[in-house]
Amino acid sequence: MNVNIHDEFLRLWEEIANFDISEFAASLDPSDFPIPTLIPAGEGSGYVLSKAAVQALDAIARQIHESKVDYQEAYSASDFLNLTSECVGTIISNLSDDKQDWTANFELPLKEEIEARHSRKLTERIFFFGAILISPPEKLSIDIGPCRIVDRHQWLTEQLKQKLISSVSARRIKRTWTGVKLRPTKNGKRNHTETAILKSIGKCDYVICVQTNGSSVKQMEERATQCARIALLVVALFWQRPSSPMENFTLAQDLNRRIIYTGSIDVKRNLVICGSKSKHTFPHNAPTIDWQNELPKLQPIFDVFGRALKTQCDHAPPKATKEIYENIFQVLTLIYRGSIEPEPLFATALIGAAIDMLTGGKGSGGIAKLIEQQLGKSKNDALFSNGTTTGQFITKVYNIGRSRTLHGSNPELKKDWSENRMQAEVICRILLLQICDELHRDPNIVGLKHFMSKKNLAQAGSA
Repeated sequence: MNVNIHDEFLRLWEEIANFDISEFAASLDPSDFPIPTLIPAGEGSGYVLSKAAVQALDAIARQIHESKVDYQEAYSASDFLNLTSECVGTIISNLSDDKQDWTANFELPLKEEIEARHSRKLTERIFFFGAILISPPEKLSIDIGPCRIVDRHQWLTEQLKQKLISSVSARRIKRTWTGVKLRPTKNGKRNHTETAILKSIGKCDYVICVQTNGSSVKQMEERATQCARIALLVVALFWQRPSSPMENFTLAQDLNRRIIYTGSIDVKRNLVICGSKSKHTFPHNAPTIDWQNELPKLQPIFDVFGRALKTQCDHAPPKATKEIYENIFQVLTLIYRGSIEPEPLFATALIGAAIDMLTGGKGSGGIAKLIEQQLGKSKNDALFSNGTTTGQFITKVYNIGRSRTLHGSNPELKKDWSENRMQAEVICRILLLQICDELHRDPNIVGLKHFMSKKNLAQAGSA
């Protein structure tokens, strides 16, 4: 949104200089503007803003917010408006009511104050989430860039060593995990710490820690939560179809333990029926895998995914490779959404979009090229053991499943898309892991087009 920031400064000045509290109170419409906005000015004072002043302040904040990428990535629009409001109050308190004083001494000091506060707000925070993964529980420790997945007892021991919790609290938490109900301790700080851990982790066997830095704690929390979910998906990529374990993999905060009841009427029998289904989530029954020996082999792939997660958790990721790893993160996000999507058609659309994103958005032609370069399969070659060719796969999953669904012209809405979903998952996973393997071997790759132009020596057979 382009606005004349100088005009908005003057509009704000006129509203504040001519503000009359009695007129303001009389003009309030509770349904339209119910709560007056107050901006702090230091030492317990502040300014009440009229609706026009709030609009001017909002325009100023948006203009400055959109002027720097750092601000856009660090703050939501509402967070930055709050920051700007704090700074405006400080600047106003140092100005007279003279219009010329405002014109000469408002804009630059305001921007300097915002930048100074932005720099001071930079902080580090480690978020932790309870997570349900595999059954039976394993003593896992998986590092995926800023994310770390570890069993809860090991995590608790580490917090004890770092003196973040006391030995008394550690014993109490362990007893609670065994099912013992304990009374709250009288020590306020200790009680707060125990409550935070028990409520965040719940009864989950695993903890996902996400290390972040930035200026807005709200933004950091949102991105940490998103990265924790993606970390679950990265583990799910161990399976040929990630959606299978993702039916059970979840964060404690995403648990949806309830029974869904659905009422219906059988018209032929004139009968009211109540159906129910459970939405309980349990740990995924893991295949017989020697996790301790297999995980180190996967660490190079985890490192590549870790770089993708770092683009979201670090306020200043490496610029040279930022774009390609942001692309990988977006691919992971689409696969995650597709894996947890219950409707096969829309899951296919999401996974189809992820495959397209691996080509840099080059569409069906780009997907054909990527499959040929990475898997050695041309359009007329069988891509699956049932005879489905590369061309047929692209037409069904991308052209119809993704594009025509999103554009509202899918002629096959009523058909069963379960098999297409499976095929999309399998191919997307293979392509993603193949690309990540190359990125591990050559960290200097900066664009996705590399993977459509370079012949891969490891030619794959039918999926």
